[in-house]
Amino acid sequence: LRFPHHENEIAQAEAATGKQFSHFWMHIGLLTINGEKMSKSIGNIINVKDLLKTWDAEILRMYFAQVHYRSPPDFSEKALADIEKGRERLYRVKERLEEHVKHASQQNPSLTMLHKVEKEYLTTIKELQQEFELAMDDDFNTPKAFASLFEFINKSNKFFEQQPQPNPELCKHALDVYLKIGSVLTLFQPKTNAQTKEE
Repeated sequence: LRFPHHENEIAQAEAATGKQFSHFWMHIGLLTINGEKMSKSIGNIINVKDLLKTWDAEILRMYFAQVHYRSPPDFSEKALADIEKGRERLYRVKERLEEHVKHASQQNPSLTMLHKVEKEYLTTIKELQQEFELAMDDDFNTPKAFASLFEFINKSNKFFEQQPQPNPELCKHALDVYLKIGSVLTLFQPKTNAQTKEE
C-alpha cells in the first residue's frame, strides 16, 4: 500500500474522531501458501481455528515472528514442523535452567564467586540481552531476535557439558533473562485452552 493510502486513512479517521489515529501502524507481508498467494478466489484459505486443532498457538506465533513483518511468510506444514522442533529446543534449555535453580542450596552462592567457564557464561547472558535489544531496535527484527535465542541455546548446552553442576545463582540469572526475552516474543506463556498437536 503506497502513498497516499495511509495518509488518506489517517486524515479521514482523525477528521471523524478529532483524535490521533495511531502511534504505530504496520503492515505485514501477505501470507503465501507453498509459494502461492492465499486468496478466496484460488480457494487456498486456511482458517486459524482449524490450524489450532492441530497446532499449538505458540507454534503459530513463533512461525509468524520468525519472519520479518515486512516479508511475506510462506505457510506450509513442514514450516510449522520445523518451528515445533525449534520450540522444543527452547523449552529444553528452560527446563535445564529451572532444574539447576530448583536444586540450589538455601545459601544462594554469589555471582562474584564464579569459575572461569561460569564467567564466560555470564558474558554469554549479557551478549544475549544486547543482541536481542539490538535486533528489536532494528526495525522490529524478530528473525534476528530469535537467532540470538538459538545462539544462546547452543552456548548454554556447551556450558552444561563443561559445567555439570553450575552455580545456581548464575542459572537463576540466566533463566530470568531468558524468560523476560521469551515473554517479549510471546514464548513460555501459561497454557489456557491451547490445543496440542494430535499424535
